[in-house]
Amino acid sequence: AVKASPDDPALAVARCRFIGSFTDEEYGDWIESAPDEYETCQEALRTSFSSAPDVLLFDLQSMWGTEAAEEGERLLGAAGSWPLPLRKALLIKLAEAHSYGDDKTRAGKFALMAAELGEHSLVPEAIGHLVAKDRFAEAIALLRSTPAATGAWEAKRRVDAALLIPERKWARWELARYATSDFTVSADSAARAHLHAGDPAAARALLKKAEVTLSDKVRFDVLVAAGDLKAASALVDLADLDAFTEQMRRFAIVLVGAPMTLTSW
Repeated sequence: AVKASPDDPALAVARCRFIGSFTDEEYGDWIESAPDEYETCQEALRTSFSSAPDVLLFDLQSMWGTEAAEEGERLLGAAGSWPLPLRKALLIKLAEAHSYGDDKTRAGKFALMAAELGEHSLVPEAIGHLVAKDRFAEAIALLRSTPAATGAWEAKRRVDAALLIPERKWARWELARYATSDFTVSADSAARAHLHAGDPAAARALLKKAEVTLSDKVRFDVLVAAGDLKAASALVDLADLDAFTEQMRRFAIVLVGAPMTLTSW
């Protein structure tokens, strides 16, 4: 293909990517000549296609942290004329770079821009950004317009993001989209969605399922919401110094709600 279209920068980049996939001696595939060939290929790209968006993006994707954020921002002005897949890839990289740099505001901004271009994997980050700015209607609209996730991890992230929306029904609305899927959403996220919707009975029903395992934190919250402070008190352990703040939270709730249950200690 490269021989047939030697002036196509996308094909030239694809050739370099292919060579690059054989340069990881420690964790990936390895061919001894590949690192030198990869470097030669990169130099050829910069010589022949120095201003091509495919090549600029290819170079950017090998950068990390502040360097990636600064270079990505520099490219942003010209990216308005790029093909949509390349613009989306640039926004994804910017969201990632700013996230690693702990600039949550800019990371969220670029995640939202990428999500609006169809990058569904960044919808949770985009919703978090909108909620942080009190743009709740936009967060709901984005959640509703995004196709259901196709895997358990992404579905969990969507439900967790929906929990940030003050209108309490949306986390359970998102959870319901996976009722007949071939995977199971995280039990913790499902229980929290039911609690958020004001339905502790549905959350507690999860405790009765043998195949479901809830974390102690969520189990405690479910039991408290269901009014079973006696069972909840069994999950208080002030000797657990690794989670002392969480244990003190539980202790305070039980102490106020049902102090007599603590006498069993």
